[in-house]
This record gives sequence, C-alpha cells and structure tokens, in this order.
Amino acid sequence: MRALCLLLLTLLVACASEPRELTQLSFGQTTQETTTETDEPTCEVVFTPDAEILAETQDAAARWSAATGCDIRVGEGGIVVRVVADRMLTPQGTEAHGHTYCPTEGCTRSGLVIDIARDHAPATIAHEMGHALASSTAHVEDDTQALMFHTGGDGAILSPDLVLVCTTLDCSVMTTEA
Repeated sequence: MRALCLLLLTLLVACASEPRELTQLSFGQTTQETTTETDEPTCEVVFTPDAEILAETQDAAARWSAATGCDIRVGEGGIVVRVVADRMLTPQGTEAHGHTYCPTEGCTRSGLVIDIARDHAPATIAHEMGHALASSTAHVEDDTQALMFHTGGDGAILSPDLVLVCTTLDCSVMTTEA
C-alpha cells in the first residue's frame, strides 16, 4: 500500500505542470549528501523541545502526524529541539533559521538534534522536523511553495514534501495541507 501511494504521489508530482526534483543538500561542515539511518518503528517519532518552543513544536508535530498518518508527537527522550541565540550559516553562505544534524558519527534518527534560531521564521520548526522525519538533509527543488524547499516555502505540507518524507518514514496516509 505504501509503495503504491508513493508511486501515485510521485507520478502526480512528475506530471504536474512544473517539473520537480529532489536534491540532497547538507548543512553540516561539508557539502556531501547526508542521510541518517532510521529507527524502528518508522511511523512513530518523538520530539523533545525546549519549553520556549513547546507549543510551536506540538503544532508542527500534529501537522506532520495528520499529513503522514504517523504518530509524530512531543514527549520525553525524543529528537532534541533546542533554541539557539543566533541564526546558522549554510555551506552556501546564507543564513538559516534552523539546522538538523547528527552530532555523532553514524547516529540514527532518534540521535538527531534540531537547532532553532531564537528569531526563526514561522515555518522553521515544521521544516526542520521534515528533515528529521526524512532522516535526510534533502530539500525539494523547483517548488518554491513546498515546506521542504530550502526557504520553507509557504509553510504548508505539499505533495513534494510528502514524497521526500515518506520515502523513509512508513507513512500510512499522504494528506497535503493545501
């Protein structure tokens, strides 16, 4: 069922009026592609945010949960989501409001850390959660409205975002927000 949904969604995106492709980008110290091993069960992901961004993280988790059919929630012992004072700098030299990374060599999805700038844009937490859910630093290219476009798009979870995330997350549904 999951494979059929991915195939149908991929065909939908491929047949759209504008071509779309997925591109791997890294926010680490190198510009190599980064993909993290996933944990089991793959349709359950917990995030543990700083108190300052608890409500925003709960909202983003609920949105991803509704879009994927997975149990994505806030709780103890999950992927750490923390507030940092300053924006980050990407390898391309642009400022980033958030950064998802593996602090140790070969960590799994549950070992990821998400840093969120104190003055972050509204879509930042949901965008960075998308990286963690996909276990990848990949971005959607050629769809500037997609949440997983490098700028966070319009903030809504769209078909290209679900194709990216549900490649590694065992989504039971793929429901867009727009």
